[in-house]
Amino acid sequence: MIYLLPMAPWQKTIPECWDSIMAQTLRGKIVVNFSGGERTNEQLVKLPFIAKCRNELVECVGNEKYSAMIDRDVVLVENNIIETMCEYLEGNPDFGAVGLRELPGGDEKPEHVPLSCVMVRKEVWDTGIRFKDKMPCECLSFIQDVRQAGFKMGYLRNQADIKHLHVFL
Repeated sequence: MIYLLPMAPWQKTIPECWDSIMAQTLRGKIVVNFSGGERTNEQLVKLPFIAKCRNELVECVGNEKYSAMIDRDVVLVENNIIETMCEYLEGNPDFGAVGLRELPGGDEKPEHVPLSCVMVRKEVWDTGIRFKDKMPCECLSFIQDVRQAGFKMGYLRNQADIKHLHVFL
């Protein structure tokens, strides 16, 4: 199990978010990527940076069976949620990835699953799938690629499992 945290060089982790990762019952290696990108007045985070940063983190997965990619402004609301995600993927081998909801309800396998907190099976990375800097976001093209490779992808469950602080510092 490996935790992957993409960040811009000027960004800082938010203590509440970091604490929620450290409180998880499932321990694992934590890799933080402070990769490229420039801070501008118009847009703090540009799509090419996000895709590049996520892809560099994928290269750190190695032989880890599961990798959790967690944005730096996401708070995990349960101390065992990462373990629950691993168990879900273990019991559902047809799923390549599973995400967590910020808000309850909705379709469990929507067209767009935000990647603010997603658990990915190693076999997905082994296919060569990576993040693209396509509009409207890297999430949509990633999900399409995962599904085209024959994997399912959706939300873990219909309840809010994360609190997204939406901090752009």
